[in-house]
Amino acid sequence: DGDKLACIRKIEVQIRDILSRCGYDFEMENRVQDRISSDAALDILRGVASVFCILLALIGLANVCTLTLSYTYKRRNICARLMAIGMTPAELHRSFYKEALSIIGPPVLLTILIVPALTFMMMKASYMDTGYGLSVIPVLPLLVFAAVIVTVVLISYRSSIKNILAGDLSEELKMP
Repeated sequence: DGDKLACIRKIEVQIRDILSRCGYDFEMENRVQDRISSDAALDILRGVASVFCILLALIGLANVCTLTLSYTYKRRNICARLMAIGMTPAELHRSFYKEALSIIGPPVLLTILIVPALTFMMMKASYMDTGYGLSVIPVLPLLVFAAVIVTVVLISYRSSIKNILAGDLSEELKMP
């Protein structure tokens, strides 16, 4: 890019000299430099938007962890009652994982299914080549985001059920 810009500047100076000697009133634009500056500004804006999205995702994941772990003590009584009527720890684990999947499902499905669909719809609306959309859709960030959601929620629920089963649940069944 540096060699191209230097070459363009030399040509610009030569054209400016020729036109000014002939007495023409003119204005020159270096669109290549403008494009490079515009691309750099867009890269900065993408970076800021990415950091903002990551921050929102972290806040959401922290909220899931906090709520899951805070309800652990409230659920001890329910789990104690379920185990008293015959539910095994394995079945309790399974019910917690089913609940975790119900929490994971909507954001992951929205991320993986709707974002590419909306990208193609917007490209069609703007009369862009939809084949170009495959290279535009951020597949890797979407999959990483989905994997992080799944991992954090499953770890949160796993630690919650371990905390519940670690203690003596018979104390929870005693009436005050």
